[in-house]
Amino acid sequence: MLLAGTLDQFGGAPHERLARLDLSTNDVDASFNNLSVSHAGYVAYDAFPISSSSVMVGGWFARVDQAQRNGLALIIETNGTPQAPQITQAVPGNSQIVLTITPSANFGDSPITGYDVTCTPNGPGSAVSVVNAASPVLVSGLTNGAPFDCAARAVNVRGSGPASAAIEATPAAQGPTPSPSASVTTVPTLSEWGMVILCLGCAAIGLGTLRRTSPH
Repeated sequence: MLLAGTLDQFGGAPHERLARLDLSTNDVDASFNNLSVSHAGYVAYDAFPISSSSVMVGGWFARVDQAQRNGLALIIETNGTPQAPQITQAVPGNSQIVLTITPSANFGDSPITGYDVTCTPNGPGSAVSVVNAASPVLVSGLTNGAPFDCAARAVNVRGSGPASAAIEATPAAQGPTPSPSASVTTVPTLSEWGMVILCLGCAAIGLGTLRRTSPH
């Protein structure tokens, strides 16, 4: 049984706008935990079962599971994929953000091969994605001064798992590079005694020349 509406938790677990019950056990389906269906005000939803492993949801929302989905989303269950990782650091730069990602202890049924990362602007603009990249992940081509919400999914041979909690970062152009200081070449100078000796030498040369040219 699929429940949709304005709930934010169910059965003691976070369930934003969507939850599912297993009627054979009366347990809450943990695979639908915290899909983070963003909303505005009080929203009515319709849910359309597509198959035993997927469901179509529609309503007034902008994102599902940290991915941009405007009013319509197809939720597909996958088995054996890694659990949501954690973004432990976001370092903004010039038109870019570098994300350090830590995997969950649950890798699924095969090792993690990389991370899918999506950075969505908090305003006008398009999301930028990087697919199956190693951590730290460089996301480039971002607009300086615009805040972005970045989320990551761990990937293995079964596919990508659920998204991490989003982290906000704002790319910024780096300040002007300081120009190198002008180098100064030291010019050797004569000491005071050196100047005296030089003057005496010049005087002696001049006196000798004078004596040779003077009439007897």
